[in-house]
Amino acid sequence: MKINAINKLNSISYNRNIKAKQITFGHYLDSEKYSKEQRLSSLDSQISNVNSRIWSDEYDFNRMSSSLDDEIESAENELDASENKVAKLKRKVDNKEDDIYDLESEGYRLQNKAEENNKTIKQLGINKKNEIEKIRQSNNELQQKLTADFQTTSEKLKYSHENSVKSAIGGLKNSLIQKVINPIIQSMEGNTSEIPSSIYIEDETNIPEPIFSWLVKQTDSNYAKLHTVNLKDEKQLISLIKKISILAARKYEETGTRTFTLLGDVEQSISSIINSKFFKDLLINSEKLYHNILVLVSKVPYSEIMNTSNFATNVKAEKTFYTDQKLGRDSLVEFVSKHQYLGEDLLAKILKR
Repeated sequence: MKINAINKLNSISYNRNIKAKQITFGHYLDSEKYSKEQRLSSLDSQISNVNSRIWSDEYDFNRMSSSLDDEIESAENELDASENKVAKLKRKVDNKEDDIYDLESEGYRLQNKAEENNKTIKQLGINKKNEIEKIRQSNNELQQKLTADFQTTSEKLKYSHENSVKSAIGGLKNSLIQKVINPIIQSMEGNTSEIPSSIYIEDETNIPEPIFSWLVKQTDSNYAKLHTVNLKDEKQLISLIKKISILAARKYEETGTRTFTLLGDVEQSISSIINSKFFKDLLINSEKLYHNILVLVSKVPYSEIMNTSNFATNVKAEKTFYTDQKLGRDSLVEFVSKHQYLGEDLLAKILKR
């Protein structure tokens, strides 16, 4: 934007035209003419000074106007630049406002989330307190139950231990060890011991195995297994028992080995053979006379036959004998399965003759 200079040149030219025009004073007096000329000259000089001042002012004005135009143009350029900067800043401000709005929205969301979390934490605290109380009550109840169970279990274990001790001390296996096996081992070592001549084993299964084999293998004895179902009558049974006893005595003299003779199924014939003096003497003196130990395994209670058949010793298979892994039937089976017969089958030798 430029400021146009005031057109003073026309005024200057006009004045100069006036100066150039001749003025006549033909009708004035000389003194008046001179005075007028002097005055005119003075006016002309003043006009010239005024024109000079006007020209100087016009020059200054033009110079100042040009400077102002430059300044205005520079200011306009700076204004344009400033307006561009302002536009950029406005865009930045707009962007910042958007960011601020987003941040405010995010802050509002986070604030709401924080409030919800605070509520959740508070509720969790209440739930935690309730759960701790429940756990405490549950622990108390569990502790009481465990205490009661412990007492019950302790009593059961105590009872089981007492039964196990009883089974170990008074059970079939221990009874046979104490009454039969240990005395035989002591005798083999040269010590005096009382070895039974006959053994009545009360077993509800009425199965001699593995009891009989266990006795034979534990003592490394000879053996004979009689079964009445294979015999014609009681006389044949008595005759066969005599032969076994005589052979047992001879084997003992030769090798120092005793004999166990199994009387299988004889409970059906025992009422008839019991009248035999030989059989009665065997039940009491078989071991001393022939070093032959008679063994009868039967489900018949010994109390029912003890008045007619007086065995040297009797044992009974207790209930735990069928379930106890360490002291029961399974322990005998395990031992028998791992050991071979070292003694001879005397019945087989007799039947071959």
